[in-house]
Amino acid sequence: MAKKGFDLDKFLAENKSVLEPKRGFDWKIILYIGFLVVAVLLVYMLMTLPSDTEVEEIALDEVQMDDYMVCSTKQCFVNAANEGTPAVFENKVATISLMHTVEESGVYNKLVTNVDTSEPQKIQDLFLGASMTCYYPDGEFDPDYVDMISGNIIPCEGPLVDAILAVVV
Repeated sequence: MAKKGFDLDKFLAENKSVLEPKRGFDWKIILYIGFLVVAVLLVYMLMTLPSDTEVEEIALDEVQMDDYMVCSTKQCFVNAANEGTPAVFENKVATISLMHTVEESGVYNKLVTNVDTSEPQKIQDLFLGASMTCYYPDGEFDPDYVDMISGNIIPCEGPLVDAILAVVV
């Protein structure tokens, strides 16, 4: 009687699952897909933000500089506002760039020309391009309008007033 030996090939053919690793859910694939989606969204958001030149073009279109005295100091602008002389002045308060204009005696305009990207997106969306018009008695321009984002907004109207109130309230 011949001695029967162990047939390895037959055993492996009958028991394929012994050599195949057990496969569970692969979380690495989900992680890679998640990173890819986040990267695509960030690129899209960066591409849709307005550039500084677009904002400057908007601001300059609204104010024709030829008709205004361009002030390089706050005092120049305050004096022009009190005299009722059309004037323009640009400054930065914290992370917000502003353009101030006086078109006629007693009428003051403030326009947000830039919001630093360090501000939350909601703040950028609320303030960028927003403006307000304020009315003051002849010769009594309040210098706080130039130094502060909000200041006395009671005699003012416009989208910038709404943005300020949305943040304060």
